[in-house]
Amino acid sequence: MSFFCRYASLHEVRVPFLCLIAEEEYVVNNAGAHALAQRAATPVSQRSLIGYPALHGLLCEPEPLRSQIERTIVEWVGERCGRG
Repeated sequence: MSFFCRYASLHEVRVPFLCLIAEEEYVVNNAGAHALAQRAATPVSQRSLIGYPALHGLLCEPEPLRSQIERTIVEWVGERCGRG
């Protein structure tokens, strides 16, 4: 399957989203997350792509990085639930 076929409908995404990626990823190709962040119809202020100097399992990273990742998730959700 080609890159363009696989990501052809990303422009239809209209919901807020948070993509957290491991910059040293070796299991999953981060190209999909980057394509989503660039092509989604979601307003730019409601789409987030954040990379961390980590391997595959972001929530399995050692401290203090894991706490930073968890804090990012909680704050992002809280802002959209009227708690931020």
